[in-house]
Amino acid sequence: MSWAIQVENLSKQYRMGTAVKPAFDSVYQIIEQKFASMARRISGADTPIAVPAHHEPSNPSAHLVLTPEQQEGCPEGHFWALRDVSFEIKEGERVGIVGKNGSGKSTLLKILSRITTPSAGQFRFRGRLVSLLEVGTGFHPDLSGRENIILNAKINGMSSKAIRKIYNEIVDFSELGPQIDTPIKRYSSGMYMRLAFSVAAHLESEILIVDEVLAVGDAGFQKKCLDKMLQVSGQGRTLVFVSHDMEAVRKLCSKAILLDHGQLVKSGTGSVGEGVGSGLMSFSDAVSDELRSSGEVTKEYLLAGREYCSEVKWEENDAPGFDNSVRLRRIELLNENNLQQTSFDVTEEITIEIEFDVLTDKWPLYAHVYVENLDGHRTFFTMDNLDIESPVRNLGGYVERCTIYTPLLNEGSYKIEVLICNGPSGNLYVSDSSISFEVVDRRLPTSIRGDWTRDWFTSAVRPRLKWSERRSG
Repeated sequence: MSWAIQVENLSKQYRMGTAVKPAFDSVYQIIEQKFASMARRISGADTPIAVPAHHEPSNPSAHLVLTPEQQEGCPEGHFWALRDVSFEIKEGERVGIVGKNGSGKSTLLKILSRITTPSAGQFRFRGRLVSLLEVGTGFHPDLSGRENIILNAKINGMSSKAIRKIYNEIVDFSELGPQIDTPIKRYSSGMYMRLAFSVAAHLESEILIVDEVLAVGDAGFQKKCLDKMLQVSGQGRTLVFVSHDMEAVRKLCSKAILLDHGQLVKSGTGSVGEGVGSGLMSFSDAVSDELRSSGEVTKEYLLAGREYCSEVKWEENDAPGFDNSVRLRRIELLNENNLQQTSFDVTEEITIEIEFDVLTDKWPLYAHVYVENLDGHRTFFTMDNLDIESPVRNLGGYVERCTIYTPLLNEGSYKIEVLICNGPSGNLYVSDSSISFEVVDRRLPTSIRGDWTRDWFTSAVRPRLKWSERRSG
């Protein structure tokens, strides 16, 4: 399989602060400035307005912070938005680009789309490339949707015959109907996105680049767009996809790369790679392990350097609770041998042990457990109301256990929240949710796979259900 995109030691440097003033002003701006200056002189207030050179945030940790590596080797007031990024994408691959805001994802896509030029390094691609980076990019606001479809297709080198062939498909997919003949300056952001994606997905191209634009659309159309991208990639088109929706990245992309402060994060390091672009590595060496499985990359991104945790304990004075009536003391994850564990095979049971103190006599209390994946999607919820003798508690300490039976959870990373509830309509307290663990498939002899040797499909749960068979004849 030959390559579709090659990126070698790509870097982009930007200047911080105010943009350079244009060489000339419009006539309107000149007249406005003259009248403003005259008014200040007449009023006696002809003093320059003090403008601070820069804003000092009251809470620096709440802002995006440049790393020393991003400022290394830069003139004063400049920084690296991308630094020595190298990777290779094969024809027909679906690759996700993952990273926090400010990590360089959009800058990389703008370079690949030839909207901006790199400061250093180079990239190559084969075939026709179509990109969808921002809502309405490449559209003329005074033209109708119909006219913009034709204009975009012509810009991308399509013939009139080819445009007529795909025009109805574009309009039908966008679901704009009669609005297709309305000037797009009257479109909502969702209508813009529908038209823009429909055009990009249906144009004849070998490479499709999509930035975080699907967040504008409604849920139904987002799913339709994801299904369309799966369809076109199945036809041999190469897809580069940027999104903060990790579930969408895992579903759509087989491979992914992780960016952090403008640099690639190498496999298993949790930090940017070293040596790329230093002259000590060949291009083939530099890109050998940058494309990793989308599951591995999204997991690393969501964990963000955090470790799995099997136990949380509180001292008496720090224990969380409410109404001076109950205090959580301990939450613990245990395996079948009552040992703490953070990594479980899909065939292993997982026990959650909760210890709390009741400080008010005859107090009705229920324990709740919520299990979520790292995306924040709730996998399931359980409570103790059907298994305890009575929710009315006497003074003293209590230990409750619940066991996640097997097989249930699929492979993935999970976190647990424990709530203590004062009756069906009473107060709730949400505990610290730092308990987290992973479920892996070690393919043990006792595995529930049977003769299925391929990767298991992505889903929240993985139960073994009863099947039966009978002959229809």
